[in-house]
Amino acid sequence: MPPSVRSRFTATVIANILRGGLGFITGLLVARGLGPEQYGNYIFLLGSFLALGRLFDLGTSGAFYTFISQRPRAIPFLLSYISWKGFQFIIMVIAIGLLPLTWLNKIWLGLDRGLILLSFAAVFLQQQAWQTLTQIGEASRMTQRVQGMNIGISVVYLLLIFIFWKLQALSIYLIFSLIIVEYIFALFFSYSLIWSKREQNVLDSDKSPFVFREMLKEYSIYCAPLLVYSVIGFFYEFADRWMLQNYSGSVEQGYYSIGSQFATISLLATTSILQIFWKEIAEAHERQDVERVKMLYSKVSRSLFMLGAIISGFLIPWSKEIINVTLGTAYAAAVPALAIMFLYPVHQSIGQIVGTMYFAIGKTRPYSIIGVVFMLISIPVTYFVIAPTEAFIPGLALGSTGMAIKMVILQLIGVDISAWWLSRIYGWKFDWIFQVIGLGGAVLLGWLAYEVVKIMTFGMQLTLFLRGGISFVLYCFLIAGMIWAMPWLLGTERREIMRTIRRRFG
Repeated sequence: MPPSVRSRFTATVIANILRGGLGFITGLLVARGLGPEQYGNYIFLLGSFLALGRLFDLGTSGAFYTFISQRPRAIPFLLSYISWKGFQFIIMVIAIGLLPLTWLNKIWLGLDRGLILLSFAAVFLQQQAWQTLTQIGEASRMTQRVQGMNIGISVVYLLLIFIFWKLQALSIYLIFSLIIVEYIFALFFSYSLIWSKREQNVLDSDKSPFVFREMLKEYSIYCAPLLVYSVIGFFYEFADRWMLQNYSGSVEQGYYSIGSQFATISLLATTSILQIFWKEIAEAHERQDVERVKMLYSKVSRSLFMLGAIISGFLIPWSKEIINVTLGTAYAAAVPALAIMFLYPVHQSIGQIVGTMYFAIGKTRPYSIIGVVFMLISIPVTYFVIAPTEAFIPGLALGSTGMAIKMVILQLIGVDISAWWLSRIYGWKFDWIFQVIGLGGAVLLGWLAYEVVKIMTFGMQLTLFLRGGISFVLYCFLIAGMIWAMPWLLGTERREIMRTIRRRFG
């Protein structure tokens, strides 16, 4: 009997939290071990090949997972997709190996060809090869096994990075080499755990003949609407990383990446609930239960927005202390970018909920159009905030801080336009006041708690941990007061809050 949906969801949530925590700690060790300049080069290589992977993928990975989830597929179907991935790998290796040095220097800004090849192989194994194996496992409802393997990989990688960090031997070459070796072992080890199950439960049950032309037709129908989005998405992602590296240097690249890494912590709750939200919205939409759709959308979007706002509101004033404790004085200049990037996941949570709404009700066309338009706008804006003042077309030369400002502002506008268009589809009144009051109030109360504790403890020899703890307690009381006064910020009522409190503690 296959595992229940609830047990699979629970496994996914726990695994996401564990992997998020392990990945965050590993990232900090890598940043400390490499230093801002080399860490920036590492992130630039990583980001460039993640973008290239998106370009080559063209939506095929989503199509593959959808198809093998819909019904059992025969071995030739699986081997065709694996061959497609292998073809991508070979083409990229040949291209990097034969590309003239002048072109290579233009694209990867003077980085060594061997390092570029090494980083491509590492990213491909981690993102493409491993993803394919886990998709096969997930399609067979082996979520617990797949998530267990993911956690195991994260633990081993953290231990290896910690050992070499303690030995002061971390380098970009070593890190990418560790990724390659680890995922080669993981692929061989995990193959037997998943493939035998596939042979038992899936492969033997697919009696339909494999027709290559029919398979291509399936992929083309699924992927055609995503081609433009994938291509523009590549240029958007690559241009951001390339311009920051080219105009501001690898150090600024490192500073911006630190801000991005801390910002992802606030999104764990959102990513964990998306699949359940998707299912509930799709079901309610199919029944034409508009009231339930509106209720779910309002409660989930507001609750996740406020959760992100509350976390960011507390952390922003402590940006300097967070950098000093976790990364040291070498990253002191990253404080402005970090403080701004703490705002990024607040609207990103709404963006993911709105995106899920569009997909769940089958309205992917307007979602794609809005996304493409804003990605096209983002590229020249990135140039403007990053390019030096003495350039032919002068910019603001704001480096990592400018990139952070651009990401936060454009995302806010893009998300609200998507939400506004969604409200038009359903005939709802577009509501944005809760965003201004919720986020503004959380940030204001965060600074208030920070300054009050700073004044209260002036001249006292208290540890940073103790000062932070006092500030956190005060902040929680202030936030509780704001929510009690304005429960609509969470899409709820005061009596509903009281019922929840009685149920939990009564």
